[in-house]
Formats: sequence, C-alpha cells, structure tokens
Amino acid sequence: MRNQIELPLTVFSRHVSNDIGQLHDAINKSIVNIEVSIDAYCRNRFESYLADIKQDDFQASFIRYGINTNVQCLQDNYFCIVTPYTGQHSVQHEVFNFIQENKISFIPPHTNINMRYSADCGHLVLRFKSSPFIDEIFKSFYNPNFINNPQIQNCLYRLSMDFIHSHCFIKNHSETETVINILKQEIYDLVLNFSTNDHIDNSLQHCEVAAIIEFINMNIKWDYNIEDLSELSNIPIRTLYWRFKRHTGISPYRYYLNCKLKCARLDILKFGNALTVTDIATRYGFVHLSRFSSQYKLLFGELPKQTMKYASTRR
Repeated sequence: MRNQIELPLTVFSRHVSNDIGQLHDAINKSIVNIEVSIDAYCRNRFESYLADIKQDDFQASFIRYGINTNVQCLQDNYFCIVTPYTGQHSVQHEVFNFIQENKISFIPPHTNINMRYSADCGHLVLRFKSSPFIDEIFKSFYNPNFINNPQIQNCLYRLSMDFIHSHCFIKNHSETETVINILKQEIYDLVLNFSTNDHIDNSLQHCEVAAIIEFINMNIKWDYNIEDLSELSNIPIRTLYWRFKRHTGISPYRYYLNCKLKCARLDILKFGNALTVTDIATRYGFVHLSRFSSQYKLLFGELPKQTMKYASTRR
C-alpha cells in the first residue's frame, strides 16, 4: 500500500465529522446508498472525511471513514474505479469470484458490493455514468486479467494521483472542469490503448485520419473529446483510435496534446519574457504547471523556462 498523502481538494464539497453516522448520511445523499457496520468501535477520537465533486456524467469522491468499517451497497447506474491510497482495503462483488485487496478495483453498474476498510484507509472513487460510449470504453474491465494487470494498475494510480494533486493549482470550478475532462480522456486513452484491436480493418483510411488531424490543428483550444471526433468522422470510437494510431504512431489525444505543447512553445519563443510560462500554459488549457513542464520536456527535451531563457537571449 502506498504512503499516506495530503489531499489538497480545495474546490471539492467537503464533509468532516467525528460521527460515522453523519458521514454515512452524507455518502447516501451525495454518492450512493450504503449500509455501514463497524468491526470494532474505536474509543479514541476519529475523524471521518468526504470530499466530492460532480459533473452530469462523472463524480469523484475521496472518503476516509476513520474507523474499521464494513460497507455494503448495490452499485447504481455508474461504473466505478476505486483507488486506495492508505491503509487496508478489499472489495468483493458478484461479477468476479475473488476479492481484490489493496488494489485499484473496478465495479460495474447494478452490482452488489461488500467492502472492508481499515481505520486509516483513504480511497478515491471515480464514477462514470453508464452510456453507450462509457459501456464500450469499460468492456475490457470485465476481464479480471485486465484490471489486475500491473501496468494498468500503475497507470490508473498515476492518473488518480495527478488528478488529486492538480487541485493545488485550481482557483475556480471552470478550471476543475478542465482537469476532470483531462482525467476522463486519459483513462479512455489508457483503456483503448490496452484493448485488443483484432477487429480493426487492415487498410489505413488516410483521408479520414487526415480530416481528424486537420480538425485538431484548426481547433487547438477545443476541449478534447473522442466522442466528438467519432461523430465528426462517422467512425466508431475504437476503430477511430486504432486507425489514427496506426497512421500517426500515437493516439488522437496524444496528437492533440502535442499540438497544444507545440503552440505553447511557439508562443514562448515569440513573446520571450513578455509573458510568463504560466500565462502561456493557461492560454492552452494547462492548469497544472508542473505537469505541463514535464510533458513539455518529454516532447522537446528541455523545460519551458529553458526555452524562455533561450528566447530572451535572442532579443
């Protein structure tokens, strides 16, 4: 289990209580109906904690009960990814014939769940509302070998950690929406990248991919959504993903991200010290500056401030 972390969920709706019953009521009201039983009552002072944020089709919640707890519920019309960060955690549900312990777990809609949490367990719950698109995305998760793949586990954990830490830099809810959309797109990208592609046609549809590339290049400040690309090109999402990757070597989202980074680099070179790196990053929708810097360095081999220093010497 990972080390305990601080959770700077500054724009989340938060509930902190020393009464486990109040936390139970808050979860039932804002997330999903649960039944809570306590293994061994802790006479010492404990603190239960709930932080959550919602969109129409998505919800993220961080929960710590503060006491050894058993939880039962019937999962509703949402797909859930549960990431434990501290303590001990196990999930058992009717879809899989095994218990997932101290791992990221997947919970399909309309599923009976039994969960156990140690007093120090804090866990992030990402909930995606069922829809034809989401149902297609999460097909692979029904295979236990997929969700238990160490690479999938590590990638999901990293994405969840990035999501939590990005809230250090968020000042308002519009920026939160951007961070949530990035998280969703990266999870979709991860799932599609690891899914099989045996059913994809071998012929490359050059014109269709070229049209998608042109759309991205002409709409660089557009909020990326693979559903929009699928509708634009009239290609199913998985087919679109693999045709694009075969043609360009990278996923549609990675191409979109690289385009934004290239535009940011051009602005750094153009404006030099007239704008800050933060100003330029924000212009292209990057709200997590340290993550922008790491992605920039991965693509260009140097940090944004090094590019800016070079641009300044040319003036």
